[in-house]
Formats: sequence, structure tokens, C-alpha cells
Amino acid sequence: MKAFCFTLTLLCVVQSILAIPRPDFAISGSISGSATVKQAGIDLSTDAAKVGEKTLTVASGYTSLVTVSDALQAIGDSIVSAASDVGNAIRLLSIDNQGTIDVAFTEVSNKIGTLKTLLAGTFDGKLDSITTITGSYIKNQFKDAFATTTTTLNSLTTALTALKKDVTAAKTAAGNGPITAAHIRANVKPKSVSDVLSFVRSLRSNMPLIRFVIDSSLDNVAAADGFVTDLKVDLLAGIAAYGVNLAAYQQAVTTQGTDVGPKLTTAVGTSPSMILADIQSALDAASWYLSSLSTPLGSLNTALTTEVNTANTAIAASLSTYAGNVPNLQQNLQSTLGTTLCVAIKAVSEVQIANGPYSDFCFSKFSPRVISQITLTVDAIEVCFEKELTRLVSLEGLATMVGQQLAFNTEDLLANMNFCLGITVSDDQATCFKSLKPYYTAIASKASALLTTLKSVVASEATASYNRLGACIIASLGVTSISAAEASSGVRTCLTAGPTA
Repeated sequence: MKAFCFTLTLLCVVQSILAIPRPDFAISGSISGSATVKQAGIDLSTDAAKVGEKTLTVASGYTSLVTVSDALQAIGDSIVSAASDVGNAIRLLSIDNQGTIDVAFTEVSNKIGTLKTLLAGTFDGKLDSITTITGSYIKNQFKDAFATTTTTLNSLTTALTALKKDVTAAKTAAGNGPITAAHIRANVKPKSVSDVLSFVRSLRSNMPLIRFVIDSSLDNVAAADGFVTDLKVDLLAGIAAYGVNLAAYQQAVTTQGTDVGPKLTTAVGTSPSMILADIQSALDAASWYLSSLSTPLGSLNTALTTEVNTANTAIAASLSTYAGNVPNLQQNLQSTLGTTLCVAIKAVSEVQIANGPYSDFCFSKFSPRVISQITLTVDAIEVCFEKELTRLVSLEGLATMVGQQLAFNTEDLLANMNFCLGITVSDDQATCFKSLKPYYTAIASKASALLTTLKSVVASEATASYNRLGACIIASLGVTSISAAEASSGVRTCLTAGPTA
């Protein structure tokens, strides 16, 4: 390794000594090393151009990312222009043989001054914009790179001043005659050229660090942009899944409404008119039956047929209305989730583009958590749907029990009517029918009341279910909000504290 370093050093010295002399540095005399300085100027411009090579178009449209990306690229372009101008000015100085020393050196000095002023400023506020959004990490990295570059520029200025003094002395020594090799050897010190060459090369070596700050920062912006873009994709997928779940729940609730009716009808069983069909002619022949029981039994028959059907229709309507209102509980889930997760999206993105020592780690740790909240929220809402649907299924059991209670009203009807018909004494038969009238009148009335209650219970349960579902959805979104806040706080702590032990 030492042999290699020694060989490399010797090679550099030989290259410097053997550099081809030619007319340059603003005088007509040939100065050794000018061609090497010329190439160094070209190399400086080439490496300076690389500072602004990287470009980025923010796909997500996230304003902060666009601002930082545009500012970084603008800073890069400004440095490319100013640093390339310095390199080109060095190149032109190295081949200048016009004899206007002040003009030639002043041109280089001006370009150096322009670059120094640029590095000392805010790039038309763009550096401030980056700092406002990302914090001080990028600014400090630029500050470090610019400080080193400015120091090199100051040293280059000093070296150029010394070289200018030397070539001026050579020209003065020649008077009105040609500038000879002797004049140059006597006045232009090899170190003067060597120093200029050294600092031009040092300036070139400063460019990769500036490029790193810009490129690495743009890479981080690209990563954050990818995060926001992926989150949008997952959000749309989540909203689509929610839409499918919502439609399925609405259909299930509507179907539940139509499933309750058959349970009620089946449980009620045979209507009074059908039960008494075989003895109806005998009953009609009994005058006291017609005057005492035909009306209450007709009302009971209506309750257990027409009113049951009306109840079934009302139950189906209540649940259908409920199903139609469910979307009102969350009219724009995409906007709600976007707003809820905004604080976490902002924090995770800003930590990544901060370009801090733990940016990549913290971003990798928390960005998946933020994205996963979309699926977790949609899944939680689906659980809300399933829970309420399970509760609504109990309405079938309720309808069955009500139907069974109504069926009790006709369980003894045929036996009671046959009992009265079996009484042969007319007055006693009349008393039998007359005695049953108040009971069946009350039974018919209570049958109607029970069906009214059933309709009211279902309607009330539809309202209660709607509100329970709304509370469940809000609670699910509340968990998302808490998780987003925790991610926001956690990622910012991570940026400064790093991994937790």
C-alpha cells in the first residue's frame, strides 16, 4: 500500500513537471502546467454538471414533496451553472494569451465571487422552504458542504492572486519585448501554478458531496412520494372493499326484512275461518252464534290474516328503510380516512425527507403502520356490520314467538265452538255463545295490539341498530385517529432518538 501511494505521488509530480508549456494565463509566454490546469477546469465543469443530474417528478402531488423536490432541483441547477462557470473560466484563463491580465483574472475572480455569493445565500428562499418543511438536517448538510467549498474557493482566490502577481511580474520584466522563457522562469514560480491546479482539483472534489446532499435528499423525497402514492392505492382499495361490505350489509338487512314475515305467518298457523270451515254451516244456523261471535271471530280472523300480512309489509319496510339509510352514517369514508390519517402521513413523509441520520429507519418502521390503518379500519367497520346483522337475525325469533302467542288464540277455538253446538237446549246454546263473546272480543283486540307492538318493536330496533352501527363506525374511526396520532408522535421521536433498545 505504501509503495502504491509513493508511486502515485511520484506519478503526479512527474505529470506536473512534464506538463507541456504553451502561451497562457493571459500572457504570450509559455508556462509549464497550463494544459493540466486547463484539463482540471474542464473536469471541474464536468463534475459540477453532475450535481444537477438527478431529476424527480412527484407523482403523488403532495404539496410538501413537490415544494422540496422543486427546491432541491433548483438549488442543484444553480450550483451547476455557477460552478461550471468557474471551471470554464479557469479553462479560458489557462489558454488566454491576449496579455490583458487584469481582464482575464478578474473574469475568474467574478465567477468565483458569484459561486461564493450563491453558496452563502438562500437560493432565492428555496433553502428556507426546504428547512421549513424538513427541519435542519438538509440545511446543515448543505452548510457543511458549502463551507468546505467556500474555503476551497478562498484558497483558489489566494492562489490565483499569487499567479496573477507572477505573470504580471514576467510581463513587466519583458517590457515591450517578448516574454521569454527566462522571464517566466525568473518570475512565475512553479508553486503558483501548482497551487492553482491543486485548489481547482480540490474544488472539483467538493462537488460529489454537494451532489450527495441533493441526490440523497431527492431519493428520500422519491421514497416519501412512493409512500403517499401507495397509500392512495390502498385507500382506493379500502374504499372499494368498504363499498362491497356496505352493499352486502344493505342487502342482508333488506333480506332480513323479508325473512321475518314468513316466520310470523308460519307460527300463526291456520286462520280461524279455515279452522271452522267444516262446521261453519252449523254455526251460521245457530242464530246466537251470528249475533254473538261472528263479529269478534271475524275480527280475529282479520287480525291473523290481513293484519299479519300488513305487519309483514311494515316490518320489511322498516328494515328496507334502515338499509337505505346506512350509507348516511359515513357519507365519504375516503375523505374521512384522509383527514384522520393526514397527521400521520405528514409526519412520516417529513421524517423521510428530513434526510436525518435515522430517517430511513424511522420511515421504514412507521410508514407500513400508517398504510395498514386503512385495511384495519375497513375490517373494523365490517365487524360492525356483522355484529349488527347477527342482532337483527333475532327478529326472526321474535316474530316466531309473537306468531306462537297469536296461535294460542285459536288453539281451543274449534273445541269451544263444537261444545256450544253440542248443546241441544236452545236457550243453553245461546247462553254458551253469548258467554264466549267478551272473551273472543278481547282476544281479537289483543291480537291486533300484539301485531302493532311487533311492528313498533321492529321499527324501534331498526332505529336502534342504525344508531348502534353508527356508534361502532365512529369508534372504529376513533381507533384509527388514535393510531395515527401515535404514529405521528412515534416517528418524530424516532427521528431524534433512533431505534428503541
